[in-house]
Amino acid sequence: MIAAFNDLVLRRGFVRVTVRDIIAQADVGRSTFYEHFENKADVLEQSLAPIFSPLADVLGGGRDADAAVRRVAEHVWSSKKLAISVLSGATRPVVTRFLARLLEARMERGGIAPEAQRPLVAAALAAMQIGLLEAWVAGTAPASADAVARLAARMTRAAAAAVQPTE
Repeated sequence: MIAAFNDLVLRRGFVRVTVRDIIAQADVGRSTFYEHFENKADVLEQSLAPIFSPLADVLGGGRDADAAVRRVAEHVWSSKKLAISVLSGATRPVVTRFLARLLEARMERGGIAPEAQRPLVAAALAAMQIGLLEAWVAGTAPASADAVARLAARMTRAAAAAVQPTE
């Protein structure tokens, strides 16, 4: 179903895809769809979870997190057309909110930012990461996947550090 969804989004855009379209493309029944997903936004989120989780994991730090972000950048670049359609337009707020939820969960676990500020900080971090990836795949400035990954990790960690309470 996720592959069918990705194909439809690539051809039509997120807004024009319906649950009925996904069901028909995947050749599954309506009840099968709803056993796995709540709606088309849920399909989008589940398809992006393996890609976006490493972006949120940057807040935990470490070389493994940086390597995972590099793999994300490489994946985004190799799927440029799909990435542009997902990171921009009507889909952008959906993916930004999803990434913000992932970031906020990591912030809570790591004690990053005062609790009351976490939703706002997570939303800002998600917008920054999505904006960076979108600008890169749209060709705003040439850069390697490695450079984009390092920049995303550094910017995310610096922003998170900036909101830590000072003693």
